[in-house]
Amino acid sequence: MRERMRGKELMYQQVLSRFGHFNAIQLNDPVPLKVLIISALKEEDVDSKCNDDDSLKEKIAEVISLWF
Repeated sequence: MRERMRGKELMYQQVLSRFGHFNAIQLNDPVPLKVLIISALKEEDVDSKCNDDDSLKEKIAEVISLWF
């Protein structure tokens, strides 16, 4: 059992190491911060099917985007 855990940890470390060698991704047109925040809020919203009103998410995104 210990060997299996060590093997998983080794593979995890190798994946992280290889991930660090990827080139940076550059977007031609930057995505507006407000759009990214709303997308993240919708992704994390467990009860999104029951709540079709996104006005609170819009307000949160507006406030956060003002900080940056």
